[in-house]
Parts: sequence; C-alpha cells; structure tokens
Amino acid sequence: MVFNLPIGRSTWMMTYLIVIHSVILLTLLSLLTHYYWLIIPITLIILSFIFYLRQYQYLSSKSAITKIARDTQQKWLLYCSAGVRYSDVQLVSSVVTNQVVILRFKGQRFWQTYSVVIVADAVDSKLFHQLRVYCRAPKTFQQ
Repeated sequence: MVFNLPIGRSTWMMTYLIVIHSVILLTLLSLLTHYYWLIIPITLIILSFIFYLRQYQYLSSKSAITKIARDTQQKWLLYCSAGVRYSDVQLVSSVVTNQVVILRFKGQRFWQTYSVVIVADAVDSKLFHQLRVYCRAPKTFQQ
C-alpha cells in the first residue's frame, strides 16, 4: 500500500453534530405553537443525530468507514468497522479545506458511491497533510 490512513473519532465532528442538531431543534420549538405537531420532527431530528453518530464511529455501526488505503495502481480500498472491505473503488471528487477532507468514491457498479468525511483531529497530522496534497494535485482526477 502506498497510502494507509486509519480514521478515528473526531471531537470536532461530535461538536458540530451536537450544535447543528440543537439549532434545528430550537428553531422548531420556537416556530411551532402546537406542541403535538413536534412529535414527528423531534423524532426525525433524534434519528438523524443517532444515524450520524453511528456513521462517525460514536455508536457501534457496521458501515462506519474506519480506514482508507491506496495501492500503487491508484486503486482505493475502504475498510468498515465490521471488517467489510470495499475494493477497487475510484476516487471521483474531493473537497479539501485545512481541517476537513471529503472524499467521494465510485464503486464498480454505477449505483455504488461512498462518501468519507475526514476531520483533521481524527487522523495522523502527517498523513492528513499527504492526503490534502494528493487531492489538490492536478493529475489526481484526470481520466
């Protein structure tokens, strides 16, 4: 493997999830006057919060991506917490900032797409820098 990046838990992501779900909840509480109308939206907000906690490894989830790797032929491997490995996925796009990298992969079938959000405090800083440099290189996404 040319590049191997284990992904851990991010306190920044946890803070973001708490803030965004709290803001949505407070906005709903301030807008709706009849509280019996709040049952469904509050349930959806709670389910959303639980879903994203599972995706980013705060709750046990078999589909949470815990490691990404790239070999010498530019083929990527995605490893999930349940031991499942998605092989031969292609990196099709990325969003790169100083603190976050979002990677979008395409699988072998046209409907298989995977998105991976990597926050700087969840990975090794040197490997995070290497990933940012790789994603910003002009030849990375040329076909």
